[in-house]
Amino acid sequence: MPRVEASYPIPRNGLATAFTESETPVTYALRFRNRFVNSAGGAEKRPGMSQFGSTITGTPELTGAHEIVASDGTAIFLVSGQGGIWKYDNPGWTQVYSAGTTSAIYRSVQMGSKLNFENGVDRKINTENGTTFKELMP
Repeated sequence: MPRVEASYPIPRNGLATAFTESETPVTYALRFRNRFVNSAGGAEKRPGMSQFGSTITGTPELTGAHEIVASDGTAIFLVSGQGGIWKYDNPGWTQVYSAGTTSAIYRSVQMGSKLNFENGVDRKINTENGTTFKELMP
């Protein structure tokens, strides 16, 4: 199958604007999906995505990807969605936490050896090994 490539010129006003809605020029890009700006300034289609590991049981809607790096450089991959957190155990995923609010999105930050999670609703939690989670207490 022959490879097909296409590029699209980016509107001269780009993707951001300082115009009010009624003054938005015709050359303003309202949508710019699945494209990236190459070194020549053109827009190119992004390559496809491939699945990482097996499908998570129950196929939850995943809304976050997280990583904790141990002091020895070992990386532990986690994903979150619908109130749960799953750990990547090659080649599959294991649910390691499930007490969160299902509609809230987890965000994470690593501080020292701990990966802290917050979703703006529930009490914050953290983990050092990607398996055991503790609630942060005042």
